[in-house]
Amino acid sequence: MATNKIITHFCGGFAINASVNIFSKLDDLGDGFADIVYNYIDTSDRNIAIVQKPKGLFWLVQKDTNSGTEITGSGGERRHNAAAIKANISEYLDEIKCKGPKHDEFHLIVCSGSGGSGSVIAPVLLMSLLDKNIPTAIMMVGDAKDGMSALNTLNTLASFNQIATKRGKTVGLM
Repeated sequence: MATNKIITHFCGGFAINASVNIFSKLDDLGDGFADIVYNYIDTSDRNIAIVQKPKGLFWLVQKDTNSGTEITGSGGERRHNAAAIKANISEYLDEIKCKGPKHDEFHLIVCSGSGGSGSVIAPVLLMSLLDKNIPTAIMMVGDAKDGMSALNTLNTLASFNQIATKRGKTVGLM
C-alpha cells in the first residue's frame, strides 16, 4: 500500500463517466503508485448509475438551502443550481473529512467546463480547497459544440483563474 494519496473529486456527469472509463484503470498500476480515493459529486443521481461499483463516496447536492426544495441536474445551465452547490460544498468536505492540508495528500478535481453542474461544482470546490491551503490540480474537458457549451467552458476557465489569482495560488490545469 502506498503512503501518498490522490483524492479525486469527479464533479458532474462528464467526470463521473470519465471515472469509469479512465480513472478506474489506475488501480491496475499496482504497488508503488499513490492510493487513489474516489469521490463523486453531482446535482443528479442519474449519473451514478453508470458507476457499477463506486469506489468511494457519492455526494448528491440535494436541496437548495434557501428554499428547501429538492434540486435536479443543471441541464447545461451553470446558474441553475449555483446557490445550492455553494451552500453544500462545506458539508461535502466535512463528509470526506477534508479539514486542511496533509503532507501525503494531493487533490485532483475532474470536470467538464461546458456542462451545468460540474462547471460550477469544480470552481466552488477549488475555492474551498485553496482556502484550506490544500494542494489541488484540475483536469477539465471543454466543448464548443454549441454557443452555450463554448460560453460555459470560457466562463469555467475564467472562474478558475479568478479563484487562483485572488488567493495568490498556483493551480495546475490540464
